[in-house]
Amino acid sequence: MTAGRALTPAELARLRELYETCPWMTVADIAALAQVVPGSVTRRARRHGWRRAAPLQDMFPAARADVAPPAAGAAAHLGRAAGCTATQEADDGGPGQAPDRRALIAALWRAVRMHVADLSAKAGAGEADAGRAAQTLMTIARTVEKLIEMERADAAARTGAPCDDGTAAAGPGGADAGRAALAARLEALLRERLARDDLADAACDDLPCVG
Repeated sequence: MTAGRALTPAELARLRELYETCPWMTVADIAALAQVVPGSVTRRARRHGWRRAAPLQDMFPAARADVAPPAAGAAAHLGRAAGCTATQEADDGGPGQAPDRRALIAALWRAVRMHVADLSAKAGAGEADAGRAAQTLMTIARTVEKLIEMERADAAARTGAPCDDGTAAAGPGGADAGRAALAARLEALLRERLARDDLADAACDDLPCVG
């Protein structure tokens, strides 16, 4: 691992994706995948203006009691699963990490469901935190996408099927139905958020010009 290793454009893009969209990975985990030192990741983020993913506990407070700290190397496995990458073949945790990964994915799904339910209950609240709520919804949407990718990669690893664009082995029918229901609720929240923003814009347009 070297601090000054030159990264290809593809490697740099992957580094940014992990940094900005994978809150379950620490900077050290991301650096390990890129084979650079953590300080190199931080410097690149500062130089290019990357925005760090919010800590998982901040996005999903319900995850505090559900998510135990992953065993050594588990986060690196998660990083590979999230992007369906076939690189970085070195074993950094052994086959015993698979149950830990599936337990973490299940706990994250529970946290997402609880957070979406909380947002649904507060859908009619005031506009004081409108921007924050919209950002939270988008973050949840990205996290759901990542969780689906992780599940597909995990299923592919267990069945020997290739990690592809979505045709990898899926989970039980009941789980799929639950995912579909969650996706529908999330889409409804996003649509409501957009509709409220449109109404606010229309109201501003109707105001008389001043000046």
